Amino acid sequence: MKNLSSKIMSLVILLTLCTAQDDGNSNLSGSIGSVTFGGQVYNQIAFRPEIPIGTKMAIGLDIYLYIDGDGNIYKDAWNFKDGKSTLRTLMDKVYYFRYGRPEDDFYLRAGAIPSATLGQGILVDGYSNVIEYPFVRQIGANVKFKKDVMGFEAIVSNIKRVPGVLGLRTSFEYIPKLEIGISFVTDLDQNAGLKDRDSDGYPDVFDDFPDDEDLYDKIDADRDMWSDAYFQWNPDSTDAAFDMWFNNTSFLNRNPYNPADVDKDQVSGAAFDVTYQLTDKIQLYSQFAQLFGDTKAVDVNENTSLGYGFVPLGISSHWGPVNFRAEYRQNSRKFLFNYWNGSYDVNRATYDFTNEKIVTREYDLYKYGELKGFFLQADASLFELLKLQLGYQDMSGEVWDSIISDYVTDNNKLFRTGIKINTNKVPKVKLAEAFYEQSDVANPFKFDPSPSTVFGYDVGIEISSGVILVYKARRTYHYVSEGVLEPSNSIQFETQMVF
Repeated sequence: MKNLSSKIMSLVILLTLCTAQDDGNSNLSGSIGSVTFGGQVYNQIAFRPEIPIGTKMAIGLDIYLYIDGDGNIYKDAWNFKDGKSTLRTLMDKVYYFRYGRPEDDFYLRAGAIPSATLGQGILVDGYSNVIEYPFVRQIGANVKFKKDVMGFEAIVSNIKRVPGVLGLRTSFEYIPKLEIGISFVTDLDQNAGLKDRDSDGYPDVFDDFPDDEDLYDKIDADRDMWSDAYFQWNPDSTDAAFDMWFNNTSFLNRNPYNPADVDKDQVSGAAFDVTYQLTDKIQLYSQFAQLFGDTKAVDVNENTSLGYGFVPLGISSHWGPVNFRAEYRQNSRKFLFNYWNGSYDVNRATYDFTNEKIVTREYDLYKYGELKGFFLQADASLFELLKLQLGYQDMSGEVWDSIISDYVTDNNKLFRTGIKINTNKVPKVKLAEAFYEQSDVANPFKFDPSPSTVFGYDVGIEISSGVILVYKARRTYHYVSEGVLEPSNSIQFETQMVF
């Protein structure tokens, strides 16, 4: 372990020196803090250089060490035992690679995807693969390409596991100012959304050893103990007889989960949109989407196929520091606008311990009835003091009532907000931002928790020149049984050093 520690520290120092010797345009920061894995607290040391490569490219690294109370390094963060483990270790250290800017004719970002929207957002809107970072590290990609009258865009949320978002869009502009787009998005297996820290194919909830990729069943791990006990009971038996007993007896309470026996649960969507550039600042658009998959039936005679959503008219505009969007929306039963949104990775799949079953986002679509209404969104920079984001949806029609297990007439609303303060005006404060989102509720301003509730904040205080103490907090909610929510909190302290 000491030899490994020395090699890792040498690599970190080398990367730091290489960055420091750059042309002066690079940015290197570091942090000291703590993280928790598998119920154990580790001290964190991280170096995060952002390195420009020419005028178009940049790479961001995250070189980190997790050290426990005994001085041992968290081995899964630096695992070189085989080719697959080595590749995964190195890929985890790349936070992002970027070529170009989103507004360029060619743009590529790989690694961390803080926000991605496909077309006008009816299927994918503001998706992020870093909502649970650094506890869950994903390597995604967002590619945009435009040539003459044709455009192409792709989003992949994660290449290390089955991606929750795999989206493609092609656009055409054969008539000046009029663009037609066709999109397809899929989650190849929603069950892959269950947390699997050691990536052994056994989700943590089914894994007796969630931090060891070589073990998943306690009975198998205790094979030698069972062998000793068996031969004490049967001293004249044979190894073959033990193997037969060990592999077939119902006396042993084995792990019942087998990844090979679990059917892949896929959900997909297709969309069509038309956009007209009315002026340099105003766009008019319309979009339609259909989801493909199956959900729970409300009654035995009901079709379980998913539904559609339609935006007859939408408008987006940009006026100086203000961006504005407004849509009139309507949808059939079993459809959800912006299905792949910023919190998708959190509620893609959860486990219901009471009923012992996996509950996917798609499964709950039976709760969404026919609705009509509007959606508004505005982003603004106010007097160079703060940046403010607001989103609001108000739709009415059928809403699921879990008490009577049927639809009732009610409202379905959404509220999201984000605020970022310009800390240049505040002494000692270097970072101050917060966000909140809740959707698919009758009244989001009651602030009653739901599975769609996500909020958090980051605060950074300068404690000396070039040293910032950062506090990050996140909270989400998930069902542990029918009607019973449990909060999931993420708290992180960092001491960041800017060189």
